[in-house]
Amino acid sequence: MRRTVVIVAAVVAVLLGSAGPAAAHDDDPAYETTIAGATPRVPGLTVALGHGGTELQVVNRTGGTVEVPGYRGEPYLRLLPDGRTQENLRSQATYVNRDPTGRTAAPASADASGPRSPARWRTTGRDGRVAFHDHRIHWMGAPGTPAPQVRDPAVRQVVERWRVPLDADGRRVAVTGTLVWKGRGASAVPTAAPVTVSPVGGGGADGAPARTAPAGVGTGLAVARAVRYLAIGGAAGLLVLLLVVWSPLRGRGVVPDDTDDAFARRTGRLLTLAAGAGVVASVVALVLHGAEVAGTGVGDALRPSALGDAARTRVGAWFVVTAVASAWLAVVAGAAARTSTGVRGAAGRSALLAALLCAVLVVAPALDGHAVSSPTSWALVPIQIVHVAGMGAWLGGLAGLVLVLPHALRTLPEGRERLALTSSVLVRFSPVALGAVAVLTLAGTVLAILHLTTLYDLTDTAYGRAILVKVVLLTAAIGVAVAQREVLLPRLRRLAAGEPAAEDLRADEVAPVEGPSAAGPADDEDDDAPAPPPAATAHHVRLALRSEVLLLVAVLAATGALAGYPPPRADTSGPAVVVREASGVRLLLTVDPARTGRNALRLQVTGRSGVPVVASGLTVRAVPPGRSGGSDVPVTVAVTRTAPGRWVAEDVPLDTRGTWRIEVGLTAPGAGRVSQSIAVRVR
Repeated sequence: MRRTVVIVAAVVAVLLGSAGPAAAHDDDPAYETTIAGATPRVPGLTVALGHGGTELQVVNRTGGTVEVPGYRGEPYLRLLPDGRTQENLRSQATYVNRDPTGRTAAPASADASGPRSPARWRTTGRDGRVAFHDHRIHWMGAPGTPAPQVRDPAVRQVVERWRVPLDADGRRVAVTGTLVWKGRGASAVPTAAPVTVSPVGGGGADGAPARTAPAGVGTGLAVARAVRYLAIGGAAGLLVLLLVVWSPLRGRGVVPDDTDDAFARRTGRLLTLAAGAGVVASVVALVLHGAEVAGTGVGDALRPSALGDAARTRVGAWFVVTAVASAWLAVVAGAAARTSTGVRGAAGRSALLAALLCAVLVVAPALDGHAVSSPTSWALVPIQIVHVAGMGAWLGGLAGLVLVLPHALRTLPEGRERLALTSSVLVRFSPVALGAVAVLTLAGTVLAILHLTTLYDLTDTAYGRAILVKVVLLTAAIGVAVAQREVLLPRLRRLAAGEPAAEDLRADEVAPVEGPSAAGPADDEDDDAPAPPPAATAHHVRLALRSEVLLLVAVLAATGALAGYPPPRADTSGPAVVVREASGVRLLLTVDPARTGRNALRLQVTGRSGVPVVASGLTVRAVPPGRSGGSDVPVTVAVTRTAPGRWVAEDVPLDTRGTWRIEVGLTAPGAGRVSQSIAVRVR
């Protein structure tokens, strides 16, 4: 019996003796981190991640003293030359770091600690090593919840680059590392020595906020995507115009050989230009995507290793596919444009290969966007492909009518022959345009239904507002097309039938005429009404065509912006997490589950360095959207303090769907009264 007691006592003593100021907690599999090391390098000083990434481990073999400051700059831990490790019982970090959730309350003497506060040291070990939690690299929200910095939960990306300060014999050393959101359904970006952690707050070595990708990276990526959409649409539409509209006319003998050659060569040149723009836009998008994922600037993202990491993600891989397919298309179209028969030459082999490459390009946007990572991808992916194809056929076809057809018509004499061929082309293009409009309307409606959770998402979310802009622009383009079909085209057909004088149809006025859709007969017009001059009609058609093209280009720009915003339906799982900062105070609000009904509100208040703030006079009020079907009376939220800088409110009634405003007011030391209105979307 005595031997058993001795053994148990020995085991307990070993456990107590080896216990440092931190304890392990469960890993969060949604995050991954690496540690870069300590800068500048100090011989004998080793810093590593331990316990699956939940701790920092410091080993001192320098022959001097190594100190770890607390969150307020006060003495927290020190490793002495003789191997002893000590913790300061008057440091707030000593108590807060004992619990990975930061809920351990500190005594009043520790709550008031500061850089010049006297220390009270307690020896914790004699082996020259210490392990501790540091909440500057821990996520304090619900496990598996994307951090507010995560733009798209489906994509792997850097959340923060954290820094923790050390002092080695009075020399400041910065321990740095990277925290990564692993992404849902996306390919992983390889990182060295991965371990799992959960971050919170991003203090630098001196309290500076952690770095992320520059703000312009996201905007640049949206622009690059829009240019890529434009290039894909232009290439696809030019091929539709060539194969569906022009080739049948050529087969019927309507098109003279010289005109046919001019049309084919110009089409080849424009295809080369569109494909080249696709290559450039795809490469730029790959670089910016790498910068966004890694949280670096463009210069760092240009490194071969960074480009390789970006290319191994799902989004980056399709940027590479687009660049390769566009480059191949540029080679094919460029070679065809240099022949005497253009793209239609070589018995149509060039046109067939170009069509296959365009098919790859049309598929790419659906496979690198939100559709493929959605639970309804089986429906979203094909609809998105049809949507891109319809937009390309319309926009690219119009671009061909404006830029290619006038050039080809100059091979014909001015007068009736030129107008007759123009009318024939427009009659053939009319069903293509109408079909594209029908496809866009139907596909756009279905996509909105699948991506949105409610009509209020159109005004409450960035994704919805981008859809509204796109709908307005598309409606305007359809209006221009209808006016062109119903008013201008009958006039053109009457001009073609009436053989107007040649001096009224100068080449520079007739050329822009070519481009509108097919029209019905003109006998519905008043026969007694004087016909407008041919030059005026040509001007009006030219203006309508250019307006239509510009509106569709703007639609594609809105489409590029859509790709940068998460769809509301993709954001319907899990709690809502929002971070706000004012007067040096950082508020992290979690609303769980952020659905109509009873919710839990968790509020964390810290300084910029991540240290909890001892606030007073806290008031929280939830202001509803005030919509029909729900209450419009603000809810006063009663919160309970659970730890320094932490408050919780259970069973908060958020009964109206839409964007609530959580109004928080508090008094913080050194900051005075701080008030924030935080928007939270309740599904």
